[in-house]
Amino acid sequence: MQITIYAASTREEDGEDAIVTVTKNVSDVWELLDIFSHASRAIGYTYVDRVGYATELGEQTWSKF
Repeated sequence: MQITIYAASTREEDGEDAIVTVTKNVSDVWELLDIFSHASRAIGYTYVDRVGYATELGEQTWSKF
């Protein structure tokens, strides 16, 4: 499945007009987490190293990068 994340900011919001689009073919949960981490850094959250999720049982899974 192809996932596309689109983010836009305006000069009034943060002093800069910007559009960021990140697209990736995703076939498993790790690739899904990976696109979220890449998109987070692309829109300015440069301190994001990895993203993850937790199951209802408390198990955690993290992106590769």
